[in-house]
Amino acid sequence: MTILMKTVSVVLILSPVIIFTKLATNDEDLPTEETVVCIKNLTQCINSVLLDPNVENGNLLLKSLYEYYNNFDDIYWMMKENDNDKKKRGFYYAKQVLDYGMPSLLLKSVNFDHLKVRFEWNDRSVQELYDVIKSMKALRENVEFLYNELTFDDFDFGTDQPPDY
Repeated sequence: MTILMKTVSVVLILSPVIIFTKLATNDEDLPTEETVVCIKNLTQCINSVLLDPNVENGNLLLKSLYEYYNNFDDIYWMMKENDNDKKKRGFYYAKQVLDYGMPSLLLKSVNFDHLKVRFEWNDRSVQELYDVIKSMKALRENVEFLYNELTFDDFDFGTDQPPDY
């Protein structure tokens, strides 16, 4: 049991991207409007933690960042679906998230030393934060690239309604 715990914690610490991967196996696992609402709420949570970083909020920040990444990653993979209806919904959701904006820490440089002191973290925790932020920035770039690469002739984003299910 101890060996398993050490192995799991080493994998999580060394490879935070591993826990991000979650593939939708059926339509029930695909992102929905609730996913977008969740991402917007997480953005607010992340920003509020960064406004007043204290010891109690360090783990909340990491948890929120991972959850944000997982939800946004689901939308990204939905954008790459072969099924055009699912793809259109993925693009619709991506547009909502991109228009809403990302957590502020993705838009500016982060003072990791300040957060390390405020959260009372060790170097490993700071590295984990750095890695998840780096992964989130890369994911945002991938979503923006995919979103901008598409020709929108077939997509009607002028309405406030998602494409038909």
